[in-house]
Amino acid sequence: QVHLSYGEKSLITGDFSINGLPDFKNAFIFSNIDQLRTNAKDLNRVYAAFQKEPFNTQLLKKFGEITYTGDFSGFPFDFVSYGKLETKLGTFLTDILINPNEGGNTSFKGIIETRQVNLGKLTDLDSDLLGNATLKTDISGEIRQNGEINGAIDAIMNQLQFNNYNYSNILMSGIFDNRKFEGNINIADPNLEMEFEGLLNFNSDTTKVNFHANVFRANLYQLKIDRSDPSSFATFILNANGEGTNIDNLNGEINLLNSFFYKNEKQVQLYDFKLVA
Repeated sequence: QVHLSYGEKSLITGDFSINGLPDFKNAFIFSNIDQLRTNAKDLNRVYAAFQKEPFNTQLLKKFGEITYTGDFSGFPFDFVSYGKLETKLGTFLTDILINPNEGGNTSFKGIIETRQVNLGKLTDLDSDLLGNATLKTDISGEIRQNGEINGAIDAIMNQLQFNNYNYSNILMSGIFDNRKFEGNINIADPNLEMEFEGLLNFNSDTTKVNFHANVFRANLYQLKIDRSDPSSFATFILNANGEGTNIDNLNGEINLLNSFFYKNEKQVQLYDFKLVA
């Protein structure tokens, strides 16, 4: 068994087999790792030793100290990771092919499971609004040298915390580019049944949306949208297309169809309501 330490925080213990030395870049490695512990600073030192440019550490810093146990097989820049990754943001289970390239980007493809991973902090969205997620996804994409991520996902979410409510039974498929998502979301939560198709783009200072949402039922009190009436309820079809500096001042068009709202024993029905700003 091998025990190595490196830098400020990094150590690795496990069984290793390496064929092809001294040509490390083309050597085949198989390892069973009992423990790998590292951080952004130490990882970037290793990365910079084999790449022309250092990796942007802002993404890595979000994870804090990283601990990994599992198997690692392949070449240094084309390998499969099958194991458990524990970080400050949450836990990841991986069965994924990783391919760093000479341009400084890293491609990936496989299956990732998350357990209580904080999506708000990971994506730099409002972490008070968007919280932890537990999911399993087929995923492929690329981590750019600047730390941004793009790719395609097909996910099952068992839990997603949003606005301090834990949503369940969520199916999501589509493409993403950092904080931009385009695709489909289906929710069959006890308090929300909804189908969504379209675009949400929070990548720049200008938020852009273009989507169709069919909300079959929404228990607004349970979802912590309306905190005054436990019986408040809504069902509606929403089409939205617009942009603005944030979600509260979008310029564009919002169209409500076949809408029903109930609160304080009063109801409002809107069959075709259009708002243009």
